[in-house]
Amino acid sequence: MKDMHDIPYCYDEDTVLTGKQLISKNWSPDLNKVFKILADDNKAKIILILSKIQACCVCDISNILDISIANASHHLRHLYKLQILTQTKEGKMIFYALKSHHISQILTHHYTLLHTDTCEVQN
Repeated sequence: MKDMHDIPYCYDEDTVLTGKQLISKNWSPDLNKVFKILADDNKAKIILILSKIQACCVCDISNILDISIANASHHLRHLYKLQILTQTKEGKMIFYALKSHHISQILTHHYTLLHTDTCEVQN
Protein backbone atom coordinates (compact mmCIF):
# COMPACT_ATOMS: atom_id res chain seq x y z
CA MET A 1 0.00 0.00 0.00
CA LYS A 2 1.29 3.46 -0.91
CA ASP A 3 2.00 6.07 1.70
CA MET A 4 -0.30 9.11 1.28
CA HIS A 5 2.80 11.32 1.10
CA ASP A 6 3.95 9.49 -2.03
CA ILE A 7 0.75 10.20 -3.95
CA PRO A 8 1.12 13.33 -6.07
CA TYR A 9 -1.64 15.88 -5.93
CA CYS A 10 -2.32 18.96 -7.91
CA TYR A 11 -3.97 22.24 -7.18
CA ASP A 12 -4.78 25.41 -9.02
CA GLU A 13 -2.39 28.12 -7.82
CA ASP A 14 -4.82 30.92 -8.74
CA THR A 15 -7.64 29.25 -6.79
CA VAL A 16 -5.43 28.75 -3.75
CA LEU A 17 -4.14 32.34 -3.91
CA THR A 18 -7.69 33.71 -4.26
CA GLY A 19 -8.88 31.56 -1.34
CA LYS A 20 -6.01 32.68 0.90
CA GLN A 21 -6.66 36.35 0.05
CA LEU A 22 -10.38 35.91 0.73
CA ILE A 23 -9.70 34.46 4.17
CA SER A 24 -7.08 37.06 5.10
CA LYS A 25 -9.37 39.96 4.11
CA ASN A 26 -12.73 38.67 5.34
CA TRP A 27 -12.28 36.15 8.14
CA SER A 28 -12.95 37.14 11.70
CA PRO A 29 -12.63 34.89 14.75
CA ASP A 30 -15.89 36.50 15.91
CA LEU A 31 -17.64 34.51 13.21
CA ASN A 32 -16.78 31.34 15.13
CA LYS A 33 -18.52 32.80 18.18
CA VAL A 34 -21.71 33.32 16.19
CA PHE A 35 -21.74 29.72 14.99
CA LYS A 36 -21.00 28.42 18.50
CA ILE A 37 -23.95 30.43 19.81
CA LEU A 38 -26.26 29.12 17.12
CA ALA A 39 -25.06 25.56 17.77
CA ASP A 40 -26.35 25.76 21.36
CA ASP A 41 -30.08 24.96 21.39
CA ASN A 42 -30.98 27.16 24.35
CA LYS A 43 -29.00 30.16 23.13
CA ALA A 44 -30.49 29.87 19.64
CA LYS A 45 -33.98 29.59 21.15
CA ILE A 46 -33.37 32.68 23.29
CA ILE A 47 -32.35 34.62 20.19
CA LEU A 48 -35.46 33.39 18.38
CA ILE A 49 -37.68 34.38 21.32
CA LEU A 50 -36.12 37.83 21.59
CA SER A 51 -36.46 38.36 17.86
CA LYS A 52 -40.25 38.13 18.27
CA ILE A 53 -40.71 39.45 21.84
CA GLN A 54 -39.00 42.77 22.49
CA ALA A 55 -37.64 42.03 25.96
CA CYS A 56 -37.78 39.24 28.53
CA CYS A 57 -36.56 38.73 32.06
CA VAL A 58 -34.74 35.59 33.19
CA CYS A 59 -37.97 34.17 34.67
CA ASP A 60 -39.77 34.54 31.33
CA ILE A 61 -36.97 32.72 29.47
CA SER A 62 -36.80 30.04 32.17
CA ASN A 63 -40.52 29.30 31.84
CA ILE A 64 -40.61 29.48 28.04
CA LEU A 65 -37.71 27.02 27.68
CA ASP A 66 -38.63 24.88 30.72
CA ILE A 67 -35.15 25.26 32.18
CA SER A 68 -34.00 26.40 35.62
CA ILE A 69 -33.61 30.09 36.37
CA ALA A 70 -29.90 29.47 36.98
CA ASN A 71 -29.53 27.86 33.54
CA ALA A 72 -31.50 30.64 31.81
CA SER A 73 -29.45 33.24 33.67
CA HIS A 74 -26.22 31.57 32.55
CA HIS A 75 -27.27 31.65 28.88
CA LEU A 76 -28.51 35.24 29.07
CA ARG A 77 -25.33 36.40 30.80
CA HIS A 78 -23.19 34.65 28.17
CA LEU A 79 -25.13 36.26 25.31
CA TYR A 80 -24.87 39.63 27.06
CA LYS A 81 -21.08 39.29 27.49
CA LEU A 82 -20.79 38.47 23.78
CA GLN A 83 -22.70 41.71 23.08
CA ILE A 84 -25.61 39.87 21.47
CA LEU A 85 -28.06 41.14 24.11
CA THR A 86 -28.65 44.38 25.98
CA GLN A 87 -29.81 44.70 29.58
CA THR A 88 -32.36 47.12 30.97
CA LYS A 89 -32.91 47.36 34.71
CA GLU A 90 -36.39 48.12 36.00
CA GLY A 91 -36.24 48.09 39.78
CA LYS A 92 -34.81 44.72 40.74
CA MET A 93 -35.70 43.14 37.39
CA ILE A 94 -33.34 42.91 34.45
CA PHE A 95 -34.83 42.65 30.98
CA TYR A 96 -32.85 41.35 28.05
CA ALA A 97 -33.31 42.31 24.40
CA LEU A 98 -31.41 41.73 21.18
CA LYS A 99 -28.77 44.37 20.58
CA SER A 100 -29.12 43.87 16.83
CA HIS A 101 -31.51 41.76 14.84
CA HIS A 102 -28.76 40.59 12.47
CA ILE A 103 -28.22 37.32 14.31
CA SER A 104 -31.95 36.58 14.35
CA GLN A 105 -32.01 37.22 10.60
CA ILE A 106 -29.42 34.46 10.22
CA LEU A 107 -31.70 32.09 12.13
CA THR A 108 -34.74 33.13 10.10
CA HIS A 109 -32.86 32.80 6.82
CA HIS A 110 -31.56 29.37 7.81
CA TYR A 111 -35.04 28.22 8.82
CA THR A 112 -36.43 29.43 5.49
CA LEU A 113 -33.74 27.54 3.58
CA LEU A 114 -34.38 24.35 5.52
CA HIS A 115 -38.13 24.66 5.17
CA THR A 116 -37.89 25.38 1.44
CA ASP A 117 -35.58 22.41 0.86
CA THR A 118 -37.95 20.11 2.79
CA CYS A 119 -40.93 21.28 0.77
CA GLU A 120 -39.11 20.77 -2.53
CA VAL A 121 -38.07 17.21 -1.61
CA GLN A 122 -41.63 16.27 -0.61
CA ASN A 123 -43.17 17.53 -3.89
